[in-house]
Amino acid sequence: MLNSVTTSSGTPLAYQVKPFCQLAGISRTTFYELLKTGKLKAVKFGGRTLVPREEAERLARGEVR
Repeated sequence: MLNSVTTSSGTPLAYQVKPFCQLAGISRTTFYELLKTGKLKAVKFGGRTLVPREEAERLARGEVR
């Protein structure tokens, strides 16, 4: 199962929901609340919800409240 979309060098471009939540230390419920309120952005691709790396970095920097 693919957990992230990566470049040829292995750098993630985007994460699927479950691995993103594990990495960020948040629940799926919190994840979807952040999406609903517009505090976090995700994209749909082929039926999958993906979180761009930039959004993961923004969350890590504490810019998502």
